[in-house]
Amino acid sequence: MNQTIASPQINERNPCRVIWEAAVAWIRSGLTASFLLSISGARVLSSQLGFGSALPRFRSAPMKLQSRLASIGMVGGLFVVDVVWMSVSRLQLDWGSVTLGIAVPVILLLAAWFYTFQRPSERIANLSVDAAILILFSHLGCIFSYLVTAHGGGLHDELMVSVDQALGFDWHSYTQFFLRNDLLRLASMLLYSMTLLFVIATVVCLSFSGHTGRSREFVSTIILGAILCIGISGIVPTAGGAGYFAPDSDFYMGHKVIVDRNYMQDFFDLRSGSNVIVSLVEPKGLISFPSYHACMAVLVILAFRRMGFLFWLMLALNIGVIATTPVEGGHHLSDVLGGIALALLAFVLIRRYTDVACPTRPGLTESR
Repeated sequence: MNQTIASPQINERNPCRVIWEAAVAWIRSGLTASFLLSISGARVLSSQLGFGSALPRFRSAPMKLQSRLASIGMVGGLFVVDVVWMSVSRLQLDWGSVTLGIAVPVILLLAAWFYTFQRPSERIANLSVDAAILILFSHLGCIFSYLVTAHGGGLHDELMVSVDQALGFDWHSYTQFFLRNDLLRLASMLLYSMTLLFVIATVVCLSFSGHTGRSREFVSTIILGAILCIGISGIVPTAGGAGYFAPDSDFYMGHKVIVDRNYMQDFFDLRSGSNVIVSLVEPKGLISFPSYHACMAVLVILAFRRMGFLFWLMLALNIGVIATTPVEGGHHLSDVLGGIALALLAFVLIRRYTDVACPTRPGLTESR
């Protein structure tokens, strides 16, 4: 009796697709492991440093995570993405700069330990932890932005320019309006260069004024806003007004702006492959759309909501930052509007899915 033997099925799938799916599964598993490790690490950190329970509170809808746990989870996830992507990328990390980058967060965490056990000060301890998380994220975010820029697709500046024109915005006229006025030029340079200082001042002010929960919320929104900006810049990469129009020195009338054609050279070198070194010592801002400066400015304003004079002061200063972003940052107006929209999205997501309430005094819970 003849038996028919079924021939084995041959997998005819595209090998490239198989490799891609394996890589995606690897990243997903890494993110899951990082998140679980973050929960365990946050539990230990919070119990050792006395910051309250770090485990998420499972409630009826919606489930909310502690805001600090959310920050640690995002940093851990980004670390996994950076490690996996750098392992297959043409980019090379300057390890000397990494050593310097790790030193500051370690010192801050030691300070948190000192001000928890040796000379108890809850506000200084919380400030030290928030600052350590922000600095560590800034290094990981820098690596992520370099990777996204180096592997980005075609530029979409023509789309941004067409949107700007439809809104009645002309980059050349707007920039030269600031450059012709010495007072406006000086103010724009100072405001734009102080954006990171405003972020630092926000964390310090909120921590020392007893708004611990608000500080943790702010750190989470800053991190999420950056991840969204960098991620979208990889989908819709642009060179900004300074990179797209590439005006010469005569256009700037002898004045120096922060982001000009020379500054943008690193952006083009990364895309072309002529620059493969990622250094954390002097990182360059590479993201044009959406504008992260505009995103940070909006988040700083929101962090001071319902805080009287400080709110109005930060509102005025950061509106100035937003107004000067096309000039000093070389951005399209579309970049700025995109950054504002992502800041609002990050703020809503953190408010919706994290629990930022933190006792400021025994028996008193800070309002949101």
